Amino acid sequence: MKPEYKLPFFRFLDGQFQLQELEQWIYRTPDLQDDLGEIVYFELIEFNFKDKYSERLLAELVLNKIVAEGEFLTWKITERLKGFIATPEEIIDRLNEFYALYSNAYNSRGEMAPGFKFLQNLGLNYLYWMDEGYLKTHYGNEWQAEYKIFKKELPFYHEQLKPVAKLILQALEDKTIEIFKQGDYVMTDTLRKKLESDTLFRIVHDSANKD
Repeated sequence: MKPEYKLPFFRFLDGQFQLQELEQWIYRTPDLQDDLGEIVYFELIEFNFKDKYSERLLAELVLNKIVAEGEFLTWKITERLKGFIATPEEIIDRLNEFYALYSNAYNSRGEMAPGFKFLQNLGLNYLYWMDEGYLKTHYGNEWQAEYKIFKKELPFYHEQLKPVAKLILQALEDKTIEIFKQGDYVMTDTLRKKLESDTLFRIVHDSANKD
């Protein structure tokens, strides 16, 4: 299937593309039939986009017959990594996304499955310096003052975490990390030691902002 034809399906699964947008794109792309084959193409054309459960049913159809779950998840994580590297000003939102991807989640069959542990150094670091619960526990009534200090350090944190993101991105691109479905992936032993160690990579704080 052509990459440009996969993209709208990826975006739909990721919540970036509304159901109606995908429906219109399908109707505007008649040569999609050449890539999908007649049977799957007509399933899409005849799909009831007005059904109460249409989003869930279409997602199931897409993952079962059009794009593989692992292919979609690889694209999703790759996009998040590229965004993290390119937009340091969005570091808080991006790290929240990595935490969600690191955590257990429902797979395409509605079953709870493990997350992607190789994202732990990105997903868990956030909890140690910007999470309100963590700050209240460790700094008490002074937590808001500490939050302001840490917020000033965002570019400093980003520079420390960016090499981790680049390492994972490269591994996905050269398939030294290969994802099959939610919680099901393989990686080289060398990468596993670097990314899934029991010792979490910890960022250092900018002592200049403590003055």
